[in-house]
Amino acid sequence: MTRLRPGLRGTLLLSVLAGIALVLAALTLAFNLVLNARLSSDASGLLQARISAELASLHLSHRQISLPEAPDEANPDIQVWVFAGNRALEQPRISPALQGAAASLARLAPRREDLSTTRLQSVAIVQSGRRLGAVVAAVSLIPYQQTRRTALIASGVLALVVLLVVAISARWIISRALIPVARMTRQASDWSEHDVDRRFSLGAPHDELTLLAATLDGLLERLAASLRHEQRLTAELSHELRTPLTAIRGYASSLLQPDVTWDAESQQRFLARIAAESSRLGRLVDDLLDFSAIESGILRLQSDWCDIPLVIDAAVAVLPPQGAPLIEVYCEAGLPVVWADHDRLEQVFVNLLANAVGHNPPGTRVMVTASLDGVDTVLVSVADNGPGMPPDVAQAPFEPMRRHRSPSSGSGLGLSIARGIVEAHGGQMQLVQPGRGTCFRITLPVENPENPAADAHAPGGGATGVAGASGPAPARGAS
Repeated sequence: MTRLRPGLRGTLLLSVLAGIALVLAALTLAFNLVLNARLSSDASGLLQARISAELASLHLSHRQISLPEAPDEANPDIQVWVFAGNRALEQPRISPALQGAAASLARLAPRREDLSTTRLQSVAIVQSGRRLGAVVAAVSLIPYQQTRRTALIASGVLALVVLLVVAISARWIISRALIPVARMTRQASDWSEHDVDRRFSLGAPHDELTLLAATLDGLLERLAASLRHEQRLTAELSHELRTPLTAIRGYASSLLQPDVTWDAESQQRFLARIAAESSRLGRLVDDLLDFSAIESGILRLQSDWCDIPLVIDAAVAVLPPQGAPLIEVYCEAGLPVVWADHDRLEQVFVNLLANAVGHNPPGTRVMVTASLDGVDTVLVSVADNGPGMPPDVAQAPFEPMRRHRSPSSGSGLGLSIARGIVEAHGGQMQLVQPGRGTCFRITLPVENPENPAADAHAPGGGATGVAGASGPAPARGAS
């Protein structure tokens, strides 16, 4: 059986009451201890006063004790004994038990002893260094005990009353303070998964709870924007996937019509379109898988020591023949190898070069430069002299599906995937607006960012192949 825990209101109330109860208990205990000590001191002071008065009234001569006058034995309030040796010269009319206690205490003077309801104190009578007797005084503790009991009961009742008043006040204050929380709870329980534009709207923050509401409103706004973006992304991706499927279905249905006979040239053309659309569909699916792996943080890299000029050369070789002559590659001499996944880096440069060639007017030149940035970082720039990105795309170039519409547009995930791959290698990728054209700058660490010691096993630095010499590398088809 699940035990219900107290809510926030109950927890706060219990915490306040527990704290107040501890304080009241400590104050009550301290008050009664101080009162008890003061009453005890008063009783002792009264005993000392009686003894002092009795000693002052005695006459001592020739080692004899004489009383000034006969004591008033009928007055029970006079509880003073005067002993000469073991003989009582003066004693009150009191119970035999108390008389015996006084006589015993006189022999042990000076001494003090507390009985159940009486305190006794004895002081020796000394003349010329010789003990002549003793004075014993007694005081009743009943009035002091009654005072202590009364004070204890009164302080306990007062503490309970204060605790009750504090409980009522604290409950009211906490309830008032948690009204915004209750309102937010009711609002949230009334919202459905489709109410993405609903907010708590408690106004400008003026305390912790309204600040929490404002923070949650901001979080809901970001979640709503992310949800709208995901919905738009899903819609666009559905359209992108549907387009090649529709084309494949259309060409296949045309070829399968029983009442139409196609000539060999038409059949070849239809099959070529089916193959092209199938390749496009495959690229879309690959982009979706890569994008999902990057977003989920599960992108796997098969890292090894890579020569950046060779990676760039492989990416240039993948491009269509009409695009390669427009690309110039410049690599710094002695460029070190980097710890990276060759195929993934090639995918990055293929995306960037394909964008630069495909989304710009014919004749646009593309320049790829690679150099050492600092001691342990390689900098690669991919720049073109085209018209540049449209403003709406340049604001967030790496946002999925934010792309420049053109007949050669792909899935709209290429730049997002490219940046994700670079960041998975511990590098950075950013868009630079040089004034004309577009430039992407990529920085890659030379060492393995998770295991810098791997650098000790790296092969010797120095670029080979297309970038082995200083100056422009003999890139494929460069003019």
